Amino acid sequence: MRVRIFSLLVIALSVAFSIHLFAQSEAETERAELVVVGHGKVLADPDRAAVELGVTKRAQTARVAQDEVNQTVQLIVSALSDLGIDRKSIQTSRVQLHPVYSSGSRQNPATREIVAYEAGYSLSVRVSDLSQVGTVIDLALEAGANQLRGVRYELSDEAPFRQLALKKAVQDASAKAEVLATASGTQVARIVEILEGGSPGRPIEQRNLRMMAAEGMQAETAVLPGQLAVRASVTIRFEIAPE
Repeated sequence: MRVRIFSLLVIALSVAFSIHLFAQSEAETERAELVVVGHGKVLADPDRAAVELGVTKRAQTARVAQDEVNQTVQLIVSALSDLGIDRKSIQTSRVQLHPVYSSGSRQNPATREIVAYEAGYSLSVRVSDLSQVGTVIDLALEAGANQLRGVRYELSDEAPFRQLALKKAVQDASAKAEVLATASGTQVARIVEILEGGSPGRPIEQRNLRMMAAEGMQAETAVLPGQLAVRASVTIRFEIAPE
């Protein structure tokens, strides 16, 4: 008798639990949701720059070409050190050495001969005082640099601007959700999920900078840092309910 009562009790509890799960599943299935993407942007003044410089030399032998490049690089580093640029802020970004071939014959490439060797050296100079960017370029060119690949402006600490951009992105998504919900005759009930996206501030690059000269008078290279745009995006899933 007791076994039978216990069995009936287990069956009853199982049925009740199944009904509860069914009701919960049905409620989740009927829940209406709205997915919105929000964007945020913050403008920030850069506080550091990276000047990309290069030296190339051509000579009859690889050794001479490389030696000439090395000597010029030493002069550049010395000039920048005298300006107060820490050697730790000067980084080698590329070193290359390759033969230079004669034009030869298109029908017979084997006739091409090595006529010289070309050595190259690229370095990146990080400048924390933006007022020195033009001076860094001029000193490097005077010391023998013959390539100026550009200037890249950056933020030393992007986190505060990133956080503000995220806040604006959430506000943008919430505002869009309210508009969409009102237009569809519903209202925003709550936030179900937030996914972060977006990209960091894109460095501003200035390329094709040249030293100007007229009748032996040299003008200081002028560079303008402008502003960086720090962007963020979020995807928010809202639960909506009838008004």
